[in-house]
Amino acid sequence: MLAALCACMARTGLPWTVDVVDVDADPQLTDMFDELVPVLYAGVADRTGLEPATGSAGQAGGPAGQEICHYFLDEAALQRYLAQYRG
Repeated sequence: MLAALCACMARTGLPWTVDVVDVDADPQLTDMFDELVPVLYAGVADRTGLEPATGSAGQAGGPAGQEICHYFLDEAALQRYLAQYRG
């Protein structure tokens, strides 16, 4: 999923960052996602827990805490999420 995400985001021209997090290392994340890994989730602030953050597309004030897709990159779902950042 990570390679597909990198390729897709390079085409968007939007600024973005990604944090790869071990879901199994955090009980709260394990409760949320369990077997739904890999998962693309917007808004994980840090590895100590889930908190509101800037959107994963790097824009302040973006929605936080949104699962975009799991298992494989769903480009349509990602594009729907990113549409709110396009002018």
